[in-house]
Amino acid sequence: MATEKKPLRYPTATYFVARVALLAAIGALVYALGMRGIPLIIVAFLASGLLSYIVLNRARGEMGSKVGGYFSRMNARIDSGSNAEDGHFDASSPEYRTDQPAEIDLSSDVEASSAKSDTER
Repeated sequence: MATEKKPLRYPTATYFVARVALLAAIGALVYALGMRGIPLIIVAFLASGLLSYIVLNRARGEMGSKVGGYFSRMNARIDSGSNAEDGHFDASSPEYRTDQPAEIDLSSDVEASSAKSDTER
């Protein structure tokens, strides 16, 4: 009979604190075994990283879901704001087609520039 585990209340903080605690514990263990200096730091980081991949899998998954949900909501707000700005465009209307370049009428600009050059002469 499997019991459901309660979700973590603050998954990001829980994961961060657990990673730091695991790093400190591995560092203390490696220090007690006689390693010092830069090798101690390297071994502590590598060993705690590998161990946290296994031990903190649940916390990492919940943190990823929480962070992913945050960015999904942010993207939804950005999309709704963009849709509200562009609400007067209908994507199926011929004016909104993106597969063909827009037709730009430059004849009025050419006439205005030729009239300006005639007055400058």
